[in-house]
Amino acid sequence: MKDNDNSLVIARQPAPLVRLLGARVDDYYPIDATVKLDGSTLSGTAHIWAETLEVMPATIVLARYSPQNNWLSNKPAFAMRTKGKS
Repeated sequence: MKDNDNSLVIARQPAPLVRLLGARVDDYYPIDATVKLDGSTLSGTAHIWAETLEVMPATIVLARYSPQNNWLSNKPAFAMRTKGKS
């Protein structure tokens, strides 16, 4: 991500939204094979890019990478956090 002066922002992504989301990117890598994601409310696949998340307290993990995915096995893939009035 870059700032208004086109300089690279060094903070881990999603830098300005970490406190709101309750998670940040822990590791990321382009992938050359399809990776499965499974969760209680959603599932799917990743084809080009994979990132693992560092999830903070009170954040809900919606999907994790399937167990057979080597370095991604069972790591959080999608997360959300309720904030404010419901």
